[in-house]
Amino acid sequence: MGETIILPQGEWLDNLVFAAKLLRTSSDLGAQRALSQIYHEIEIYSRRIYGHPIACSILEDAWLMRKLDPLVSFSGDNTWESLLDPGDWVEQEMIDTAMRNNDEAFEWFKHYHITPDKKQLYLKTNPIPLFQVVDFGRPEYVIFSPEVLRIIQQEILKRLHQKKIALESMPSSNIRISAYDSYRQHHLWRWLGFTKGDDPKDPYLPAVCIGSDDPGIFATNIKNEYLHIYYGLMQYWNLSRDDAFTHIVKLTENSSSYGFF
Repeated sequence: MGETIILPQGEWLDNLVFAAKLLRTSSDLGAQRALSQIYHEIEIYSRRIYGHPIACSILEDAWLMRKLDPLVSFSGDNTWESLLDPGDWVEQEMIDTAMRNNDEAFEWFKHYHITPDKKQLYLKTNPIPLFQVVDFGRPEYVIFSPEVLRIIQQEILKRLHQKKIALESMPSSNIRISAYDSYRQHHLWRWLGFTKGDDPKDPYLPAVCIGSDDPGIFATNIKNEYLHIYYGLMQYWNLSRDDAFTHIVKLTENSSSYGFF
């Protein structure tokens, strides 16, 4: 991976706001140090896009308002009489509540959707530096070091666990199109509670379902995916056949519980 990524600067600002929301709830000192850098970046990019720095809390509320329907929010005729669909009545009530609770955030939500020059600046692509090479070729991460990314991942897993949201994993697909060289390196093992050496275990484990992705493209099927996991549990983590099979049973039960039928 190079030292930069090319990304619309508005998407990078969204990433910063989302990261700040997650890191604020963490007591880790590394998270608090990263937060000061993130707030600085948010000030820079909000100035570039919207003309002046905007508080992270305001941008966060505006970001959360994106669940609102912009066609109803900015139709120009949002009187109750104009809303023929009862579903629009509920939407309009949510819009009115958002405006009452934080009119400043709603104004920036409006700029995001209907102000052409702001939208153009939001979509403008920029090289985003990931790290800088310092003395002796050592990379110095600008904001998101592996440690900070791990904290963010753990905060996301915590929320998924609390809300009982399942994650789908497609091992063979990931091996073929990602940076993994083998099934041994796959992140699925962490989600199942297995870690390497001194790596810390995630305190919140998600419910996991297994998928095959596209069987024709990746030359696999759901049976193969379960077999890779079954033999991986025995080969990589020294589980007995019975213990490995217990994990497979749990994965199939998750698929039945979380599947859309």
